[in-house]
Amino acid sequence: MSEQEQEAPAGDDAAAGGEAAAPETTHQIRFVARTLDGVEITSAPISLKPGAGAALQAKVASAYWGHAQYLPGDTAYACANAFNAEGAQIKFIVESSSGGGWSGVANLKASVKDDKAVATWPVPADLAAGAKVRFRAKTVINEQTAIEFTIAAAAKGGGDDEAAADKPAAKTGAAKTGTAQKGAAPAAKGPAKAPAGKAPSAGKGK
Repeated sequence: MSEQEQEAPAGDDAAAGGEAAAPETTHQIRFVARTLDGVEITSAPISLKPGAGAALQAKVASAYWGHAQYLPGDTAYACANAFNAEGAQIKFIVESSSGGGWSGVANLKASVKDDKAVATWPVPADLAAGAKVRFRAKTVINEQTAIEFTIAAAAKGGGDDEAAADKPAAKTGAAKTGTAQKGAAPAAKGPAKAPAGKAPSAGKGK
C-alpha cells in the first residue's frame, strides 16, 4: 500500500478532488468581472490561511481606560477593541503630562481575545495629583489614542475628625438653650383680676 502511494503521480489527488487534500484552515477566493453584454472573466484563485497574519491585519477600532479616574497606587486598565483579530498583539504606550508635552512612562502589550485587548498598569505613587495620563493603542496598521484621565488627589482624613469635634459643642449649646428656657417666666394664662373692693362703683359720685 505504501508503494502505491509513493508511485502515484502528484496530480491524482487533484483529479480525485484537490480541495479535499488541502488543509482545513486553507480556503480559496476569486472574483468574477462581468460586462454589460454578458462577457465574464474569472480571476485565478488565491489561497488564504485565516489567522496566519493576524498580527499584521489587526486594526484598533477604539482605545479607552477601564475607569474615568485613578489614584496613585491603583491598577489602571488600558483597553482596546480590535475586531476579527483574535490572538493579535497590541502595543500600549502610556504617556503622562504635567502641563507641558507628553512623555512616555510605560510600554505594555496585550493579545486580542473576543475582540478586545486589556493591559494592566500600576499607577506610580510618585505621579503628582493633577497630572494627566493617556495611552496609545498601536498596531502595524493604525493606532488609537485614549482620552486622558487626571490623577486624583488622595482623600484627607482631617475632615471626619473635625466633624466629630463639632458634635460635642452642638450638644453643649443645646443644653444651655434648654436651661434658659426652663428659667423663663411662664406665659400668662388669662387677664389679671383687680383686688376686691377697690374698683370704683358707679353710685359713689352721688
